[in-house]
Amino acid sequence: MLRHVTIGSHLTAIAVVALGVAVLVPVGPRADATTTRHASTSWPTSCPGQPDSIDQSATMSGDVTQSLNGSIVGCFRVPDDRQSTLHVAWQSYVALLTGPGSVRPTKVSATSSSGSPGGSFTLSIASHTVRPGERIEISGHYVHGHRPANSSSVTICWNGCQSGLQELGVTLHWSSLTEFHAALVVPDAPWYVVYHGRPSVHPLASGTYAVGIECIASNSGCALRGADAQVHVHLVAPRATWCTAHVPCGSLRLSTTSTTIGDVVEVRGRAPLVTLIGQPSGYWLNLSSSNLGSRPVAFTGIAVTEDLATIAPRNLTVDPGQTWKSLHLFPVTLSSWSSPSPVNPTPASPLVAWCEPGAVVVTGGAHPYRVPTTGAARLLASNHLSPSGSTAVSPCLSATAEPGAPEHVFAAFAALRNEIPRGSLAGLYTSDGGVTWHFVPSPPRHADTDFGGFHVLGRHVEALFAKRNGNATYDARTTVATETTSNGGVTWSASTLGCPIDGPCTTFGPLTPDNCAMTSQPEAVLVGPARGPSSGVSFSESRWVTEVDTCYSQQLTATASGPELLADPSSIYPLLASSDGGLTWHSVRLPFLTGLGAPGGLEDSLVLTTNDTLVASVETSGASPVRLFLLRPRASSWCRVRGVARASGNQLVTPLRTNGDGLLWGQYPANKPNPVVARHFVALSDLHC
Repeated sequence: MLRHVTIGSHLTAIAVVALGVAVLVPVGPRADATTTRHASTSWPTSCPGQPDSIDQSATMSGDVTQSLNGSIVGCFRVPDDRQSTLHVAWQSYVALLTGPGSVRPTKVSATSSSGSPGGSFTLSIASHTVRPGERIEISGHYVHGHRPANSSSVTICWNGCQSGLQELGVTLHWSSLTEFHAALVVPDAPWYVVYHGRPSVHPLASGTYAVGIECIASNSGCALRGADAQVHVHLVAPRATWCTAHVPCGSLRLSTTSTTIGDVVEVRGRAPLVTLIGQPSGYWLNLSSSNLGSRPVAFTGIAVTEDLATIAPRNLTVDPGQTWKSLHLFPVTLSSWSSPSPVNPTPASPLVAWCEPGAVVVTGGAHPYRVPTTGAARLLASNHLSPSGSTAVSPCLSATAEPGAPEHVFAAFAALRNEIPRGSLAGLYTSDGGVTWHFVPSPPRHADTDFGGFHVLGRHVEALFAKRNGNATYDARTTVATETTSNGGVTWSASTLGCPIDGPCTTFGPLTPDNCAMTSQPEAVLVGPARGPSSGVSFSESRWVTEVDTCYSQQLTATASGPELLADPSSIYPLLASSDGGLTWHSVRLPFLTGLGAPGGLEDSLVLTTNDTLVASVETSGASPVRLFLLRPRASSWCRVRGVARASGNQLVTPLRTNGDGLLWGQYPANKPNPVVARHFVALSDLHC
């Protein structure tokens, strides 16, 4: 359930400088038959990239790599697009550059020069006869002028700087102010070219080709001027095995012909070379519910400056797999939550902690218990963890009440430091109802900046810690440092995270704080042994659900004797089930609900209640209030909850939480410095459609 891998935007940036592309594309028989194998929900080791997340684009998939011989491999997880057939193709942008090199390169002498920003120079090459895949050295000599500034790397062009293949960021080795050397690997596969603004594919064929250098002085517009200098070489290529009159210029084969939503499909084939940045780059897999055609290579004009190349489309039959209607649920025994919510039920307890301006209010006991946070604000200010030393009482991000002791409160506050990391969490606690507050002690080899939130395990409260040197990765030997107390912090003991007291040993890891403005806020999903102890567990990551984005709200639920479920309103797979303790997951298709499974709705929620009903909170349109919907067990459609609206007007709401037989959330007006929080509790029996 990772945050988006936004493939399209990354590739557009690459494509702007990507070679001009377009080709003579023969229409011939489709190459490479599909190999059928059993699909898996786990990310195979043969797939490029890291284990995938359940939150990826429904129309694009990254993790595509290509070799210099044109062979290409990629993997994708089958999206739920409500179609029985998925159309799959390689795609890439082809830049339609204009300028002196936008036509076929004119014939020039073996060494040539043209004006460059630092003067004029000639190019030479050790041998003018080259072979595919060969590494060749190019030398440059300044006839007039000398090495310009910003000349540590260049673009080397094959078959024209604005018409053929480009290798970006090639290192220049200067032996003097007037002499340099660079290396180029000769293409070993067909490549894209653009002649007179029309893209096509140039086959790997013997002939004479220009090798040029562009942007020897890197500055604005240098890629539009054409080559600074170029030299011709003769390519001696073997007989072509593809991109001929009988074999198409691209192919695509799927690891299976029929699959299920959420399965991983491996894709292999061949495709023309695009821009080179160390290795070929620029392709992604298009996953479409619309027919992408049948041509081995097709070009579609999408802008004045670029075309879209679609390579070797194929069809994949998709089965929905398990659905909510076919899911046999058992009573929920335990829930845990990602994201630091201002509303936080204590697991296996009636207590609920509510973060409000100036206090943490604990409900669920004989009467509401108010724990002032004024002392916490003073403690943060005295340790330079609040803006300008302010002692203004800001609500906590999340609070936890110790089971059976509402006066024992543990709260996470936003901390602003004059050091790196600039923003972090501060873990504080009080054992006397808010009279005094203290910092949670740090375990050995950890600093207070490593604090990553609180967990409740039985009657113990655990503070989690993780190093902040990038996103943590977990293997089968990873432990999570904790400090644990069961007496309100009077005593603490250093330990490591253990398994939940009920259900599989799957849990959320330490939180990596962020502001959710432009980046995700990752929190690992950890998998332990089938029957692990309450401490000292070595965790690993699932090969699918490596982490969740806690800018949204996710719920892990254990059931009495059924599957473990993971609900995420932002994922294109909103509900996952696991029957092996979180090692592998499969998608449970839910009836369609507008807004559910669409990243961007920060106020959306999806929770499974103790009566095995799904409750969704979604904003049905930009101007509509956030509304509640129910999905009863074995139901085939959602129904709108009557008489309960989560927000209206200029209101903000917290993520939904469940506690025993009730549904909880907080609601407060936006754009007010110390808003009054309205605490909402609705009995599950009072939710009606």
